[in-house]
Amino acid sequence: MTQPVKRKSQRERVLDALSNPVGPWVAAFVLAQVGGLQFQTRIWELRHIFGYTIENKEERRADGTVLSSYRLLPDAPTTLFEMLPPDRTYQE
Repeated sequence: MTQPVKRKSQRERVLDALSNPVGPWVAAFVLAQVGGLQFQTRIWELRHIFGYTIENKEERRADGTVLSSYRLLPDAPTTLFEMLPPDRTYQE
């Protein structure tokens, strides 16, 4: 009997896109492809709940369109597990 394959969450897929490799700007449409149309919510969660530093920039083109890009700063943890608090059962 085979084990079901656990799919990555949208948050994990957005983090993967931002951290592979860390530093370069990732276009918003790429994040929407991997994290769904609510990718901005995943960005918010990564920033405010998990403590990642993610920058955003907007580029305005001559035709009036705006292109957004995001990047994960290199000092940020590269996995969600690095943000988990240590097990405190041994301290209590």
